[in-house]
Amino acid sequence: MTTQQHASGAQPVANDPPAYPAGWIAANLPPVTIRAKVIVDGEGKVTEVRDLDDLGDPQHVAFFAATREAAMHWTYTPMTVVQDHEDARGNFSTTRSTSPFSLDYAFRFELRDGKPVVSATR
Repeated sequence: MTTQQHASGAQPVANDPPAYPAGWIAANLPPVTIRAKVIVDGEGKVTEVRDLDDLGDPQHVAFFAATREAAMHWTYTPMTVVQDHEDARGNFSTTRSTSPFSLDYAFRFELRDGKPVVSATR
């Protein structure tokens, strides 16, 4: 008996970037990078956002809070796992299921000409 597996989906449907924390704009900080792990359930809904750096200082806490607030509203297409099975007689069958997944992001918060800009990379 052999089994092969592949996955598809897990694509963003709605993922607006975080907002630059308003209370920190006047501080004119150098760019700040927040790394976060976004945990997504089998239906494509974000259930948790983990801070991958957890520095604990007030600036980091504010920027991570903005990251978490935005990411908790994101949605994705469900990740579909397809398993193809072949039994000893050569009969094929396929099962499909959805599965939770996670993605790591780095959010860069910066001021350009005094205006807040936030970008993300995976």
